[in-house]
Amino acid sequence: MWRQVAIGLIAANLLFLAWTLWVAEPADPAARAPRASASTAHPPPAAPPPAVSATPGPRARCITLGPFGDSAVAATVSQRLVAAGLAPRPRDERQQHRDGWWVFIGSPDAAQQRRVLAQIRRAGIQDAYAMPDDPQFRISLGIYSDRGRAEQRATALRPFDIAPKVEEHFQERAVEWLDVPEAGDRLSASQLENFGITDSEVGAFDCP
Repeated sequence: MWRQVAIGLIAANLLFLAWTLWVAEPADPAARAPRASASTAHPPPAAPPPAVSATPGPRARCITLGPFGDSAVAATVSQRLVAAGLAPRPRDERQQHRDGWWVFIGSPDAAQQRRVLAQIRRAGIQDAYAMPDDPQFRISLGIYSDRGRAEQRATALRPFDIAPKVEEHFQERAVEWLDVPEAGDRLSASQLENFGITDSEVGAFDCP
């Protein structure tokens, strides 16, 4: 009988040991905490910040070439600019162009204009003529490309008590410009000849 009791106690102890190992919660709170998964134990690296695009630099300035009095020359220059990778845009304009030096005589009225003209022709100058419908009743003695020649014409009449004036003469004409966007320093004054610009009156300026 005692043998059976001893065997029962041993079996009870074995059952209690098994229950504490596999069923009962551990007394240590740290032991009860769930194991951290690999993903939570080691968080993924932070994503890199988005790339910041570089601020674009200022655009190259627009250059205008001109004025061209001859449209054929402007067309030739435009073709060479296109071949160089530029995009010229033609622009038409009317402007005052100095075409020489004008020798003339002013009169207070039409009667005085006729008298002075007759006096000039008696002096041997037959190419003088009265300006029609001119409010200043002027008499033209010619337009000269050279100022020295214009001064000579005026001096020749002073012995006859006639005092002509010499002034610059301007005439309106049609001209063409070539606006070249984003040309920058590619059209400096020293480079214009490379594009066929040899006229001293044609230059490079900032676009209007």
